[in-house]
Formats: sequence, structure tokens, C-alpha cells
Amino acid sequence: MGNICRSPLAEGYFKKKTSHLSTIKIRSCGTHSYHIGSPPDPRSIEIAKEFAIDISGYKASHLSQHDLKNYDFIYALDSNNLEYFINHYPVHKEKCSLITHFNTTPQDIPDPYYGDWSDFKYSFSMIREACDNIISKQFSF
Repeated sequence: MGNICRSPLAEGYFKKKTSHLSTIKIRSCGTHSYHIGSPPDPRSIEIAKEFAIDISGYKASHLSQHDLKNYDFIYALDSNNLEYFINHYPVHKEKCSLITHFNTTPQDIPDPYYGDWSDFKYSFSMIREACDNIISKQFSF
């Protein structure tokens, strides 16, 4: 949606786990224009720091035609964003799946924006599991 809570965490974690691979390009963005140019939510920044990930310089952005053309995979963090993507960009729907697609139980990663610290920690634990599964199953490294 607005690209300041979950997706910066996913981008930061995925980049950290694949930093040794120069062929992987990772970028997160929102499906809606809320918060464009804003930094991540301070709670996301703090959660990331616990894992030695610095997302403090990140700025929220919106999904663009460049993204659609230049990225092979697009992972939605919940079914609402997945549905939005498929409805607005049907030509590219094969590129998109739920980020938890490779988990034992694919499910939405809850948006912690209106929650507390524990909601951010829970969402980030789901993000880490999903990213680890994508790396091990989709990219085989």
C-alpha cells in the first residue's frame, strides 16, 4: 500500500541475504501513493537494526512502468496488494505472487502500521521466513 512498514523490511532483509550476488536487483514500492518520499516507519527502522539492516535512508516509492518491465518477480505482501496488481497490470500478472507463496502455509503478512511493537516483530518474522523460502526455493542458493 504505502511502502513504509513491511516492504522496506522485506527489501532490506532480501538485500542483506543476497548481497554476495551481483545479478540480483531488489526494490520495494507501494501500490498506492501514500507516503511517497517518506522514510520508513521508525518502528520498521528499529526492527531492521536488530538484524544489522539499515533501512533508514530508504524513501517510499510507487510501483512504476520501469518496475514492471525491469523486474522478473514481483512479490505482494498481502492478497489486497496482489489483487490490486493483477487488476491494474494484467499483462504482468505472471510475474506477481504472494511473498509467502513458498511458505508451508501461504498467507498475508499483516500490516503493522496501526499496531504496536509486537505487531512489527511478528510481521518481520513472517517476512524473514518468506524471503528465506524465496531464496532457497526460487533461486536455489
